[in-house]
Amino acid sequence: MLTWPDYAVLAASLIVLLAIGTRFAREQRDTVDFFLARRQVPWWAACLSFLATEVSAVTIISVPATAYSENWEYAQFFVGSSLAKLAVAFLFIPAFYRHNVTTIYELLRHRFGQASQVTASIFFFITRLAGSGVRLTVTAVAVAHLLGWSLVPTIAVFVVVSIVYIGAGGVKAVVWTNVLQALMFLGAGAVTLGYLVSQIDGGFGADVLQRQHEIVRALQSIIEDLMREDG
Repeated sequence: MLTWPDYAVLAASLIVLLAIGTRFAREQRDTVDFFLARRQVPWWAACLSFLATEVSAVTIISVPATAYSENWEYAQFFVGSSLAKLAVAFLFIPAFYRHNVTTIYELLRHRFGQASQVTASIFFFITRLAGSGVRLTVTAVAVAHLLGWSLVPTIAVFVVVSIVYIGAGGVKAVVWTNVLQALMFLGAGAVTLGYLVSQIDGGFGADVLQRQHEIVRALQSIIEDLMREDG
């Protein structure tokens, strides 16, 4: 179960989310503000927002356990997604500005017609609804277990808080709350890595040296086996 510092952090996070939504609610004059933030989001904030969007509750809960118990195959996803970001940045974003569109689906309508736009929108809606449902449920199950709540009220709290700050502040609220979350992810990861390194006997350098010796011994064993086979 959680202790009072955990509850304090949780409460502070909820207050900050609602405060960000309320802060940007005053700047909403039309749909351009709500959906596009007047195209005035700083590049570094957009970058951190993309990072936080990729890291969901499923990622935090499942990936470390999978990497520890099995392997690091999931890291290939981040390699592919990084390459995809370059394609989006240099191919799609300039096209958005040229055609003055808000979403990729509007661009599809310009290039391939309304049928393509509607089909892609329907498939995205279905897959996003299913994926978001899983992420919400996984998050709610973890939080409900920690707080000792039942599942339905936990899901309701998540949904209400999300609707309030997104509905009030628009995409600006989404971006800046994601910036906060990304900084928390990076900070917590750095602290965790520092702690793990500090627990290695002899320090990080000793562990690296040990791994190098193991690799050298493995290579020597392979070479000896090959020489015996040739002999």
